[in-house]
Amino acid sequence: MADNRFEVPEYFKCPLSLEIMDDPVFLCTGSGHSFERNWLQKALDRNPFQDPITNIRYGDRLTFGPNRSLKAAIEDWKQKTNYHSASAQRPPSPPHRIPEPPRRPFGPFTPSLFPQPQFTPPPVLFAPSFFPPREPVAPPRRPRRHFIPCSPNRLPEHLLSRWEWLR
Repeated sequence: MADNRFEVPEYFKCPLSLEIMDDPVFLCTGSGHSFERNWLQKALDRNPFQDPITNIRYGDRLTFGPNRSLKAAIEDWKQKTNYHSASAQRPPSPPHRIPEPPRRPFGPFTPSLFPQPQFTPPPVLFAPSFFPPREPVAPPRRPRRHFIPCSPNRLPEHLLSRWEWLR
């Protein structure tokens, strides 16, 4: 059967970290939410004009203040229940290491511990003669376009000699 004396009341938990608060603060927006100071500071560093719970944006930078009554209630509850944080009760876990595979010499004559299957190519679904050979396709012919200038001032020098009469 579970021991009810260590069930943390929901209003003692930070809504951002879901852990019991050590330094509760309230956001000065009138929303009535209390947060752990560090978690609220991180949220306001990311978005200083938005309430992290209601997502309401405000015109001014949000501020917060200490919630002394909630801190006193949490401390009183901790004393009555002889509560200690779960991280203080657990011994530190050893660092997780992945064992390295044993080293073996590698080369063409090294015997393998696990025989490798021989590679067989997949069967050919369509023989190359199935499709008729493609005939080369000639590039499309471009129609010749004639350049007709609007004024002699735009003609290149080598053409101006032919058009002396236009000047």
